Amino acid sequence: MAVISRYTYEIEISYVNSENQKEYLIQAQSIEYLLVMHDYENALTPTLCFKIKLDSAYYNVMKADQDKGKIILNIKSKKPSATSSVLKSYINDQFDYIMTDAPNTTEAIESVAAAGETYHTTIIGLIKKDNLQKNQKQFNGIFTNTTMMSLIQEATKHMTILVEPLINNTQIEHINVPPVDSVMKYLAYLNSKYNFYNDQYMFFIDIDKTYLKSNSGKYIDPKDNEHPYIAIDIRKLTDVDVNLAGMVTDDDQEAYIIYVDAADAEIHPDRVTPETASKIVTTTADGKQEEVKIDTSAVVNTEPQLNAVTYVKSDDPNSAQYVANTLQNNAVTIVVNKTEIDVSVFTPNKEYLLSNYQDNNQYTGRYYLAWKKELFLRSGANFNCATNMGLRMVVHY
Repeated sequence: MAVISRYTYEIEISYVNSENQKEYLIQAQSIEYLLVMHDYENALTPTLCFKIKLDSAYYNVMKADQDKGKIILNIKSKKPSATSSVLKSYINDQFDYIMTDAPNTTEAIESVAAAGETYHTTIIGLIKKDNLQKNQKQFNGIFTNTTMMSLIQEATKHMTILVEPLINNTQIEHINVPPVDSVMKYLAYLNSKYNFYNDQYMFFIDIDKTYLKSNSGKYIDPKDNEHPYIAIDIRKLTDVDVNLAGMVTDDDQEAYIIYVDAADAEIHPDRVTPETASKIVTTTADGKQEEVKIDTSAVVNTEPQLNAVTYVKSDDPNSAQYVANTLQNNAVTIVVNKTEIDVSVFTPNKEYLLSNYQDNNQYTGRYYLAWKKELFLRSGANFNCATNMGLRMVVHY
Protein backbone atom coordinates (compact mmCIF):
# COMPACT_ATOMS: atom_id res chain seq x y z
CA MET A 1 0.00 0.00 0.00
CA ALA A 2 1.37 3.41 -1.01
CA VAL A 3 0.43 6.53 0.95
CA ILE A 4 1.24 10.13 0.02
CA SER A 5 2.05 12.44 2.96
CA ARG A 6 3.06 16.07 3.30
CA TYR A 7 4.95 17.05 6.44
CA THR A 8 5.22 20.22 8.45
CA TYR A 9 7.14 20.65 11.71
CA GLU A 10 6.72 21.83 15.24
CA ILE A 11 9.84 23.32 16.84
CA GLU A 12 10.30 24.03 20.54
CA ILE A 13 13.40 25.73 21.92
CA SER A 14 14.13 26.22 25.62
CA TYR A 15 16.99 27.87 27.43
CA VAL A 16 18.35 26.27 30.64
CA ASN A 17 20.12 28.73 32.94
CA SER A 18 23.37 27.43 34.41
CA GLU A 19 22.84 29.02 37.84
CA ASN A 20 19.29 28.06 38.78
CA GLN A 21 18.89 25.17 36.27
CA LYS A 22 15.47 26.50 35.35
CA GLU A 23 14.14 25.92 31.84
CA TYR A 24 12.70 28.93 30.00
CA LEU A 25 10.59 28.36 26.88
CA ILE A 26 11.42 30.57 23.90
CA GLN A 27 8.37 31.37 21.79
CA ALA A 28 8.39 29.61 18.42
CA GLN A 29 7.09 32.82 16.81
CA SER A 30 10.44 34.48 17.54
CA ILE A 31 12.37 31.89 15.46
CA GLU A 32 13.02 33.06 11.89
CA TYR A 33 14.72 29.88 10.66
CA LEU A 34 16.58 26.78 11.81
CA LEU A 35 19.34 25.16 9.73
CA VAL A 36 20.53 21.57 10.29
CA MET A 37 23.51 20.38 8.22
CA HIS A 38 24.88 16.85 7.92
CA ASP A 39 28.13 16.71 5.93
CA TYR A 40 28.78 12.99 6.08
CA GLU A 41 31.95 13.15 3.98
CA ASN A 42 33.85 16.03 5.58
CA ALA A 43 32.47 16.69 9.07
CA LEU A 44 32.44 14.71 12.29
CA THR A 45 29.05 15.73 13.63
CA PRO A 46 25.99 17.80 12.54
CA THR A 47 26.01 21.60 12.51
CA LEU A 48 22.92 23.43 13.74
CA CYS A 49 22.08 27.13 13.95
CA PHE A 50 18.99 29.27 14.15
CA LYS A 51 18.13 32.93 13.69
CA ILE A 52 15.94 34.35 16.40
CA LYS A 53 14.60 37.63 17.77
CA LEU A 54 15.02 37.79 21.56
CA ASP A 55 13.88 40.46 23.96
CA SER A 56 16.69 42.24 25.82
CA ALA A 57 16.25 40.34 29.08
CA TYR A 58 16.68 36.94 27.41
CA TYR A 59 19.42 38.16 25.11
CA ASN A 60 21.64 39.65 27.83
CA VAL A 61 21.32 36.66 30.17
CA MET A 62 21.92 34.10 27.43
CA LYS A 63 24.87 36.04 26.03
CA ALA A 64 26.57 36.03 29.44
CA ASP A 65 25.72 32.36 30.02
CA GLN A 66 27.47 30.97 26.93
CA ASP A 67 29.60 27.87 27.58
CA LYS A 68 27.57 27.26 30.74
CA GLY A 69 23.89 27.41 29.85
CA LYS A 70 22.13 24.92 27.60
CA ILE A 71 19.60 24.94 24.77
CA ILE A 72 16.99 22.18 24.50
CA LEU A 73 15.81 21.65 20.92
CA ASN A 74 12.73 19.59 20.11
CA ILE A 75 11.74 19.09 16.47
CA LYS A 76 8.70 16.99 15.57
CA SER A 77 7.40 16.19 12.11
CA LYS A 78 3.68 16.62 11.68
CA LYS A 79 1.71 14.48 9.23
CA PRO A 80 -1.89 15.68 8.96
CA SER A 81 -4.55 13.02 8.53
CA ALA A 82 -8.26 13.13 8.00
CA THR A 83 -9.00 13.12 11.72
CA SER A 84 -5.81 14.26 13.49
CA SER A 85 -2.10 15.03 13.14
CA VAL A 86 0.54 12.38 13.79
CA LEU A 87 3.68 13.73 15.49
CA LYS A 88 7.05 12.02 15.18
CA SER A 89 10.19 13.09 17.02
CA TYR A 90 13.15 14.05 14.83
CA ILE A 91 15.55 15.82 17.22
CA ASN A 92 14.99 16.09 20.97
CA ASP A 93 18.25 16.84 22.73
CA GLN A 94 20.28 19.29 24.80
CA PHE A 95 23.05 21.41 23.28
CA ASP A 96 25.71 23.88 24.25
CA TYR A 97 25.41 27.11 22.32
CA ILE A 98 27.29 30.12 20.98
CA MET A 99 25.75 33.46 20.04
CA THR A 100 26.90 35.76 17.26
CA ASP A 101 26.18 39.36 16.51
CA ALA A 102 23.31 39.96 14.13
CA PRO A 103 24.34 39.61 10.48
CA ASN A 104 22.68 42.93 9.71
CA THR A 105 23.40 45.65 12.25
CA THR A 106 20.35 47.66 11.21
CA GLU A 107 18.09 44.89 12.47
CA ALA A 108 20.14 44.00 15.55
CA ILE A 109 18.03 46.18 17.79
CA GLU A 110 14.39 46.81 16.95
CA SER A 111 12.31 49.05 19.19
CA VAL A 112 8.65 48.22 19.48
CA ALA A 113 7.12 51.51 20.47
CA ALA A 114 3.72 50.15 21.33
CA ALA A 115 5.01 47.68 23.86
CA GLY A 116 8.04 49.67 24.92
CA GLU A 117 10.25 46.60 24.43
CA THR A 118 13.63 46.13 22.76
CA TYR A 119 14.61 43.06 20.75
CA HIS A 120 17.92 41.70 19.54
CA THR A 121 18.15 39.60 16.38
CA THR A 122 20.93 37.06 16.63
CA ILE A 123 22.17 33.77 15.23
CA ILE A 124 22.72 30.97 17.73
CA GLY A 125 24.88 27.97 16.90
CA LEU A 126 24.28 24.67 18.68
CA ILE A 127 27.06 22.28 19.66
CA LYS A 128 26.64 18.83 21.15
CA LYS A 129 29.81 18.67 23.22
CA ASP A 130 29.03 15.11 24.28
CA ASN A 131 29.60 14.06 20.67
CA LEU A 132 32.94 15.84 20.53
CA GLN A 133 33.99 14.24 23.81
CA LYS A 134 33.10 10.78 22.48
CA ASN A 135 35.67 11.35 19.77
CA GLN A 136 38.40 12.44 22.21
CA LYS A 137 40.34 9.32 23.07
CA GLN A 138 44.06 8.51 23.22
CA PHE A 139 45.58 5.70 21.16
CA ASN A 140 49.18 4.51 21.04
CA GLY A 141 51.00 1.21 21.13
CA ILE A 142 51.73 -2.08 19.45
CA PHE A 143 48.87 -4.49 18.74
CA THR A 144 49.49 -8.13 17.82
CA ASN A 145 47.46 -11.16 16.79
CA THR A 146 44.19 -9.31 16.31
CA THR A 147 41.72 -8.37 13.59
CA MET A 148 40.69 -5.03 12.19
CA MET A 149 37.14 -5.47 13.53
CA SER A 150 38.47 -6.17 17.05
CA LEU A 151 40.48 -2.95 16.98
CA ILE A 152 37.44 -0.95 15.82
CA GLN A 153 35.13 -2.48 18.42
CA GLU A 154 37.55 -1.67 21.22
CA ALA A 155 37.94 1.92 20.01
CA THR A 156 34.20 2.59 19.72
CA LYS A 157 32.74 0.54 22.59
CA HIS A 158 31.72 3.76 24.43
CA MET A 159 29.46 4.78 21.52
CA THR A 160 26.06 3.74 20.21
CA ILE A 161 27.38 2.82 16.80
CA LEU A 162 25.99 1.28 13.63
CA VAL A 163 28.81 -0.52 11.81
CA GLU A 164 28.63 -1.94 8.32
CA PRO A 165 30.31 -5.38 8.38
CA LEU A 166 33.88 -5.04 7.16
CA ILE A 167 34.61 -6.34 3.68
CA ASN A 168 38.27 -6.71 4.63
CA ASN A 169 38.47 -7.86 8.24
CA THR A 170 42.24 -8.26 7.96
CA GLN A 171 44.06 -10.57 10.33
CA ILE A 172 46.85 -8.47 11.83
CA GLU A 173 50.01 -10.02 13.17
CA HIS A 174 51.64 -6.75 14.18
CA ILE A 175 50.68 -3.06 13.90
CA ASN A 176 52.40 -0.10 15.55
CA VAL A 177 49.98 2.79 16.18
CA PRO A 178 51.61 6.19 16.73
CA PRO A 179 50.10 8.61 19.29
CA VAL A 180 46.72 9.90 18.11
CA ASP A 181 44.16 11.81 20.16
CA SER A 182 40.80 10.93 18.62
CA VAL A 183 38.76 7.99 17.42
CA MET A 184 38.47 9.61 14.00
CA LYS A 185 42.26 9.86 13.58
CA TYR A 186 42.75 6.34 14.89
CA LEU A 187 40.30 4.88 12.37
CA ALA A 188 41.93 6.88 9.59
CA TYR A 189 45.33 5.46 10.53
CA LEU A 190 44.03 1.88 10.61
CA ASN A 191 42.30 2.31 7.27
CA SER A 192 45.48 3.74 5.74
CA LYS A 193 47.23 0.47 6.59
CA TYR A 194 44.46 -1.97 5.76
CA ASN A 195 41.29 -0.73 4.05
CA PHE A 196 38.09 -1.58 5.94
CA TYR A 197 36.04 -1.72 2.74
CA ASN A 198 36.61 -1.66 -1.00
CA ASP A 199 35.25 1.90 -0.97
CA GLN A 200 35.92 5.00 1.07
CA TYR A 201 34.27 4.97 4.48
CA MET A 202 32.41 7.54 6.53
CA PHE A 203 32.67 7.97 10.29
CA PHE A 204 29.98 10.33 11.54
CA ILE A 205 28.74 10.99 15.07
CA ASP A 206 25.11 11.94 14.58
CA ILE A 207 22.81 13.19 17.30
CA ASP A 208 21.31 9.78 18.11
CA LYS A 209 23.94 7.32 16.85
CA THR A 210 27.36 6.98 15.24
CA TYR A 211 27.87 5.56 11.75
CA LEU A 212 30.85 3.66 10.41
CA LYS A 213 30.08 2.50 6.90
CA SER A 214 31.41 2.30 3.39
CA ASN A 215 30.30 4.42 0.47
CA SER A 216 28.90 1.33 -1.26
CA GLY A 217 25.37 2.65 -0.81
CA LYS A 218 24.16 -0.65 0.62
CA TYR A 219 21.55 -0.75 3.37
CA ILE A 220 22.53 -1.33 6.99
CA ASP A 221 19.69 -2.36 9.27
CA PRO A 222 19.55 -0.42 12.58
CA LYS A 223 16.44 -2.39 13.70
CA ASP A 224 14.24 0.72 13.72
CA ASN A 225 11.34 -0.70 11.66
CA GLU A 226 11.87 1.83 8.88
CA HIS A 227 11.96 0.93 5.19
CA PRO A 228 15.44 0.26 3.76
CA TYR A 229 15.05 2.00 0.39
CA ILE A 230 14.83 5.62 -0.72
CA ALA A 231 13.59 5.94 -4.32
CA ILE A 232 14.17 9.30 -6.01
CA ASP A 233 12.29 9.76 -9.28
CA ILE A 234 13.35 12.80 -11.32
CA ARG A 235 10.78 13.67 -13.96
CA LYS A 236 10.15 16.23 -16.65
CA LEU A 237 7.85 19.06 -15.71
CA THR A 238 5.08 17.66 -17.92
CA ASP A 239 4.91 14.37 -16.03
CA VAL A 240 2.00 14.12 -13.62
CA ASP A 241 3.82 12.61 -10.62
CA VAL A 242 6.44 15.36 -10.51
CA ASN A 243 3.90 17.66 -8.93
CA LEU A 244 3.36 15.30 -6.03
CA ALA A 245 4.30 17.28 -2.93
CA GLY A 246 5.76 15.53 0.08
CA MET A 247 6.68 11.85 -0.17
CA VAL A 248 5.19 8.42 -0.72
CA THR A 249 5.49 5.60 1.79
CA ASP A 250 5.22 2.32 -0.10
CA ASP A 251 4.97 -0.60 2.31
CA ASP A 252 4.82 -3.20 -0.47
CA GLN A 253 8.18 -2.11 -1.91
CA GLU A 254 9.61 -1.24 1.52
CA ALA A 255 10.52 2.19 0.20
CA TYR A 256 10.07 5.91 0.63
CA ILE A 257 9.57 7.61 -2.74
CA ILE A 258 10.03 11.25 -3.65
CA TYR A 259 9.26 12.78 -7.03
CA VAL A 260 11.57 15.62 -7.97
CA ASP A 261 11.06 18.19 -10.69
CA ALA A 262 14.01 18.17 -13.10
CA ALA A 263 14.37 21.89 -12.37
CA ASP A 264 15.06 20.99 -8.73
CA ALA A 265 17.88 18.56 -9.55
CA GLU A 266 21.47 19.23 -10.64
CA ILE A 267 23.78 16.70 -12.27
CA HIS A 268 27.53 17.13 -11.78
CA PRO A 269 29.51 14.58 -13.83
CA ASP A 270 33.28 14.29 -13.38
CA ARG A 271 34.77 14.56 -16.85
CA VAL A 272 38.37 14.70 -15.61
CA THR A 273 38.90 11.28 -14.03
CA PRO A 274 38.45 9.24 -17.23
CA GLU A 275 41.11 11.40 -18.89
CA THR A 276 43.63 10.94 -16.09
CA ALA A 277 43.11 7.37 -14.91
CA SER A 278 41.35 4.32 -16.33
CA LYS A 279 43.41 1.68 -14.53
CA ILE A 280 44.88 1.35 -11.03
CA VAL A 281 47.97 -0.78 -10.46
CA THR A 282 49.29 -1.39 -6.94
CA THR A 283 52.75 -2.68 -6.20
CA THR A 284 53.77 -4.20 -2.85
CA ALA A 285 57.23 -4.08 -1.31
CA ASP A 286 57.98 -7.60 -2.60
CA GLY A 287 57.05 -6.62 -6.17
CA LYS A 288 53.58 -8.19 -6.42
CA GLN A 289 51.09 -6.26 -8.55
CA GLU A 290 47.32 -5.98 -8.66
CA GLU A 291 45.41 -4.28 -11.49
CA VAL A 292 41.85 -2.89 -11.43
CA LYS A 293 40.04 -1.00 -14.19
CA ILE A 294 37.99 2.12 -13.42
CA ASP A 295 34.43 2.13 -14.75
CA THR A 296 33.30 5.68 -15.52
CA SER A 297 30.73 4.67 -18.11
CA ALA A 298 28.06 6.80 -16.44
CA VAL A 299 29.91 10.02 -17.28
CA VAL A 300 28.36 11.70 -20.30
CA ASN A 301 30.29 11.80 -23.58
CA THR A 302 33.51 10.59 -21.99
CA GLU A 303 35.58 7.75 -23.32
CA PRO A 304 38.23 6.41 -20.91
CA GLN A 305 41.85 6.59 -21.98
CA LEU A 306 42.87 2.93 -21.78
CA ASN A 307 46.55 3.80 -21.43
CA ALA A 308 45.98 6.14 -18.48
CA VAL A 309 47.41 4.17 -15.56
CA THR A 310 47.81 5.28 -11.94
CA TYR A 311 50.41 3.39 -9.89
CA VAL A 312 50.05 3.00 -6.13
CA LYS A 313 52.55 1.53 -3.69
CA SER A 314 50.88 -0.35 -0.83
CA ASP A 315 51.21 -3.54 1.17
CA ASP A 316 47.41 -3.75 1.43
CA PRO A 317 46.25 -6.28 -1.19
CA ASN A 318 42.88 -4.48 -1.42
CA SER A 319 44.23 -1.00 -2.16
CA ALA A 320 43.82 -1.15 -5.96
CA GLN A 321 40.10 -1.89 -5.70
CA TYR A 322 39.77 0.77 -3.00
CA VAL A 323 41.36 3.50 -5.15
CA ALA A 324 39.37 2.49 -8.24
CA ASN A 325 36.04 2.51 -6.38
CA THR A 326 36.86 5.85 -4.78
CA LEU A 327 37.35 7.44 -8.21
CA GLN A 328 34.25 5.77 -9.62
CA ASN A 329 32.08 6.93 -6.71
CA ASN A 330 33.05 10.55 -7.38
CA ALA A 331 32.24 10.34 -11.11
CA VAL A 332 28.62 11.50 -10.75
CA THR A 333 27.05 13.74 -8.10
CA ILE A 334 23.35 14.62 -8.13
CA VAL A 335 21.87 17.34 -5.95
CA VAL A 336 18.12 17.33 -5.30
CA ASN A 337 15.81 19.74 -3.51
CA LYS A 338 12.51 18.72 -1.99
CA THR A 339 10.00 20.16 0.48
CA GLU A 340 7.38 18.71 2.83
CA ILE A 341 9.17 15.39 3.44
CA ASP A 342 9.93 13.49 6.64
CA VAL A 343 13.65 14.32 6.90
CA SER A 344 14.21 11.80 9.69
CA VAL A 345 14.10 8.83 7.29
CA PHE A 346 16.83 10.19 4.99
CA THR A 347 19.83 8.74 6.77
CA PRO A 348 23.18 7.42 5.45
CA ASN A 349 22.39 3.78 6.22
CA LYS A 350 19.60 3.69 3.60
CA GLU A 351 19.98 2.47 0.02
CA TYR A 352 19.28 5.33 -2.42
CA LEU A 353 17.91 4.32 -5.82
CA LEU A 354 17.65 7.08 -8.39
CA SER A 355 15.86 7.03 -11.74
CA ASN A 356 16.25 10.05 -13.96
CA TYR A 357 14.04 11.22 -16.76
CA GLN A 358 14.51 9.58 -20.16
CA ASP A 359 17.12 11.91 -21.65
CA ASN A 360 19.48 11.25 -18.75
CA ASN A 361 18.81 7.61 -17.84
CA GLN A 362 22.57 6.92 -17.79
CA TYR A 363 22.42 8.37 -14.27
CA THR A 364 19.96 5.74 -13.05
CA GLY A 365 21.52 3.63 -10.33
CA ARG A 366 22.43 3.19 -6.68
CA TYR A 367 23.77 6.20 -4.79
CA TYR A 368 24.98 7.01 -1.30
CA LEU A 369 24.03 10.08 0.72
CA ALA A 370 26.98 12.50 0.87
CA TRP A 371 25.26 15.41 2.61
CA LYS A 372 21.88 16.66 3.78
CA LYS A 373 20.87 20.24 4.59
CA GLU A 374 17.52 21.07 6.18
CA LEU A 375 16.17 24.62 6.32
CA PHE A 376 13.14 25.04 8.58
CA LEU A 377 11.23 28.25 7.86
CA ARG A 378 8.38 29.49 10.01
CA SER A 379 4.97 29.43 8.38
CA GLY A 380 2.29 30.52 10.82
CA ALA A 381 2.31 28.32 13.92
CA ASN A 382 4.39 25.60 12.23
CA PHE A 383 7.54 25.31 10.13
CA ASN A 384 8.08 24.13 6.58
CA CYS A 385 11.31 22.32 5.70
CA ALA A 386 13.27 22.63 2.46
CA THR A 387 15.76 19.76 2.10
CA ASN A 388 18.89 19.77 -0.06
CA MET A 389 20.60 16.39 -0.56
CA GLY A 390 23.83 15.49 -2.33
CA LEU A 391 24.12 11.93 -3.67
CA ARG A 392 27.06 10.19 -5.35
CA MET A 393 26.66 7.33 -7.80
CA VAL A 394 27.99 3.92 -6.82
CA VAL A 395 26.46 1.56 -9.39
CA HIS A 396 24.95 2.47 -12.75
CA TYR A 397 21.84 0.44 -13.65
